[in-house]
Parts: sequence; structure tokens; C-alpha cells
Amino acid sequence: MNTLSNIPSDSIVSIIKSSYRTFSDEKYTEYEPIILTYDDPRMIKNLKFDWNLTKDALYYRKVWASLDHLVFKWDEGWIKSRRQLILTSEDCMSAIHLVPNEDSWELNVFQRSSNIDNALQEDIAFLCDWLQQTVNSRSNMRIVPLPKIRLFISIPHTFGNQLNKVENGL
Repeated sequence: MNTLSNIPSDSIVSIIKSSYRTFSDEKYTEYEPIILTYDDPRMIKNLKFDWNLTKDALYYRKVWASLDHLVFKWDEGWIKSRRQLILTSEDCMSAIHLVPNEDSWELNVFQRSSNIDNALQEDIAFLCDWLQQTVNSRSNMRIVPLPKIRLFISIPHTFGNQLNKVENGL
């Protein structure tokens, strides 16, 4: 398993594609699991991708609202343990765990899979955008410095036809 830190979003796909393939045919390729970490504020600020303009914008807005609700419950004292600040779903981002620290937040994300050709950069941009905007503006904990993001992708994959966004039974 590879661990990559502070890799520019436009380089991630080529780095993953150069890693070990675990499965491949003419329509679909899987790569070994990977962990991406972002803890350099310059890297987080430099991720320029507008997830609002993607086909998945509705999904991202749903996740945004759910994460906002978790922060609200934390701020109100309804959630008292950092272990409970977790969002789970059946979607590709299967678990998002918010970890408040004394002066910042960490975000640990488990993705069951990620189409690295057309969804991974959107996911990273979304997570960075949410952390910078929502947590910083709504929480009583300020983000100083910017937070750490850890993204574990269990099955990074590509399709032979890069237009596919859904697994189509794969």
C-alpha cells in the first residue's frame, strides 16, 4: 500500500496508475490501496477544482449538509466523544470521521472505491472546501493551521471508457 503526502491533485492519477495493478481487463483496472494525506496548508489552498460543477454536485451537497449537522451536534454538546463524529454511507465515501483537536480538525475518510480518472480530484476538492468553509465558520474550534486530511482508498480504479462514473455492475 502506498502512502502519498501533499501530492498536487493533477499528479495523483499518474502516480496511482504507475502503482501495482491488482486486476485489469480491457474495460476496468484496479490498483493497490492508497492513502493520501494533506497537511500542508499551501497544498490544501492550491486544490482548485469546482465540485459544484460536476455531475455529482447533488451527492456532494448531501454529504456537506450531513457533515454540517455533525459539527452542529458537536458544537451544541449533543455529541461529546470524538469517536462519535463519524458519517457513514453506502456511497463511495463510506466513512468520514471528523477528529477535533485543540486547535484544528482532522478528517479521516475511507473510500471503498474511487474512479481516479474522473472522481478523485472532485472528492479531494470537496473535502478541502468543506473543511475550509464549514468547520472554520461554524465550529467554536478555529482551524489554525489548516487541517489534516487522510484519504484511504480501498480500490482505486479506472474504466477503459473514462466517461463511466458508476461501476455498471463491476
